[in-house]
Amino acid sequence: MPPSPIDLDPADTSDGQAPEPARLPLGSLLLASVCGILWHGLLLTFGCFMFEPPKTVVEPRKPQEFAARTVADEAGENSRRWYHWDALWFAHLGRHGYVLETDHDGNMGQSNIAFTPGLALVVAAASEGKTGKPWEFLLGFNSVMAWWAMLGLGALTWRLTHSRAAMIWAIVAFNAWPWRFFLAAPYQEAAGAALTFWGMYAACSGSVVPGFACSFLASAFRLNAVGAFCGLFAGSFLELLRQRERSLQVRRMILSSGALIGWGVLLAYFHRRFGDAGLGVKIQSTWGRQPPHLTGLFESLGAPLLHPMTGTEWLDWAAAWALVAAIPLVYRSYGLIWASSLAGLTFQALSTGRVLSFGRFALLACPFFVLAGQFAARRPRSAMVISAMWIVAQLGLAWRYGHDLFAG
Repeated sequence: MPPSPIDLDPADTSDGQAPEPARLPLGSLLLASVCGILWHGLLLTFGCFMFEPPKTVVEPRKPQEFAARTVADEAGENSRRWYHWDALWFAHLGRHGYVLETDHDGNMGQSNIAFTPGLALVVAAASEGKTGKPWEFLLGFNSVMAWWAMLGLGALTWRLTHSRAAMIWAIVAFNAWPWRFFLAAPYQEAAGAALTFWGMYAACSGSVVPGFACSFLASAFRLNAVGAFCGLFAGSFLELLRQRERSLQVRRMILSSGALIGWGVLLAYFHRRFGDAGLGVKIQSTWGRQPPHLTGLFESLGAPLLHPMTGTEWLDWAAAWALVAAIPLVYRSYGLIWASSLAGLTFQALSTGRVLSFGRFALLACPFFVLAGQFAARRPRSAMVISAMWIVAQLGLAWRYGHDLFAG
C-alpha cells in the first residue's frame, strides 16, 4: 500500500535545513522548467485569442476606465486581451503614480494605493524606455519571471528532499495549480513568486546578500511575501533560542528582514505623501476586507457559516484549508522555519476575514509545493489525477478572468 502524506520521510527537522545535497540535477530542472514555460506560452496564446479585450467607455471617470482606455490605445489587439481586473490597476499606477480616490463627501473609494509598487515600476520603466510597447513588455517580463520561479522552486525542492522526482513534481504542481494563469497575466504574482522562491533558497545556506535582496524586492511585488519572510524570521528566531545552528539562524533572520524593511519603506512613503502610513491597509475596506486581526483566520476558514459564497470563493476556501492542513506536514518533513514561513503567509492572507483570492495568494507558498512534489513522487497516479483536475479548474478560471468574470 502506498504511504499516506503523513508518512513522508522528513528531510531534516533539527534546524530547518536539509543535509548538504548532492549535485543539483540541472538537466532535469531545466527540462521541467522548459515544459512549464511551454504551458505558460499556451496560456498566453489561449488568452490572446480567446479572451475579450477590456471594456472601454467614451468618457472615462474611474481609474480602471482610464487604464483600459490607455491599454486599448497603446497595446496590440491580442495582448490587450490580458488586461482585466487588477491588471488595470497596475497599469493606472504605472502611469499616474499613487492617487487617493474620494467621493464628493470625501470618503475613500477604491484606488491604486491598495497595491504594492513593483509591477507599476516595471510599467513606468518600460514606458520610459525604448521598447515602445510597455504592455507587451509586461507579458514578456512575467514569462521570464515565471521561468525563474520554477527554477527557484525546483532548486529549493531538491535542497530539501534530495529527490529528482519530487523536484519535477513540485514544478508540475506549481504549473497545474488552478490559479497559475495569474503568472501569465499582467499581475505581480510571477515576479513575487520568483523573488520569494530564490530568497527561500538563499535561506537554506544563509546567503545573506542575495537573500536580503530577494526578500526586499519580493515585498515590492507581493504583500504576502512579507508574511512568508516574517514566518521565516520567526522560525529562525525560535531555532536560535533552541541553540540550533546559531550563526545560520542569524543570517536567515537578516536576509528575511529585507521584506520587513521593504514594507516599512512603503509605509514611510504613504506617511510622507498622504500623511497616513496605514492608508494602504485601510483602503482594503473598499473591497470589503477588514484590517488584519487575530480572529480573521477563523472568520476566513469558517466563511461558509458566516455569509453566502460564490463558486470561485469556494475554491479559495478549499485552497485555504489545504495550506492550513499542510503546515504540520511541512513541519514534520522539513522543519520549523519552513512550517513557520507557510504559516506566516497563510495567516497574513486570511487575517482580513475574507478568503477571497486566497488561491492566487498561495502561488508564493513554496513549502506547500515542495510538499506536494514529495507527495506526488510517492503517489504518481493520484498526483496525475489531481493535476488534471487542477488544470481543468485553471482553464475555467482563466476563461472567467478573460471575460470580465471574477476568478480570484
